[in-house]
This record gives sequence, structure tokens and C-alpha cells, in this order.
Amino acid sequence: MKSILKSIALSLAAGFICGAAQAEVPATSAYRTDTTYTNNQDASAEALKIIGIVSCYIRSMAPEKAYPLVGSEAYMALVDVNICEDD
Repeated sequence: MKSILKSIALSLAAGFICGAAQAEVPATSAYRTDTTYTNNQDASAEALKIIGIVSCYIRSMAPEKAYPLVGSEAYMALVDVNICEDD
């Protein structure tokens, strides 16, 4: 029983210490006032877009529905291309 109370007390103390250590960033600091730049035509963004399109196709084909039907009957998945390739 003592070890449970001790662990609860330690976790509460750690929570209070972590909460007190978080500092608020001033509104006039450069962290908040500097201009943010983004580049949407990045090669990595294009690669991630392709991964998203492929995963959308796989989700839309619903392979989990076709798995029990393997070998018993034909399964044709209809995928709406406009949903998966929207920008």
C-alpha cells in the first residue's frame, strides 16, 4: 500500500514540476513575429502526394471485403478517380 501511495505522490509531483517548467512565448518575440515561408512544390511533397493517391486507391478497392471471396467468385472494385486524385 505504501508503494502505491508513494508512486502516486511521485507522479503528482512530477506533473506539477513539468507544468511549472513550461514557459509562455512572449507575443513580441521573433518566434511569433517572423514571417513563415512554405514551398508547396517540394519534391518530397510530391512523393507524399503519390503515396496518398496509392493508399486512397487501395482503401477504395476494399481488399478486406474481397479476401473472403478469393477463389469463389469474381470481385470487381470500382474506384472513383476524382476522389483519389483531388488536389
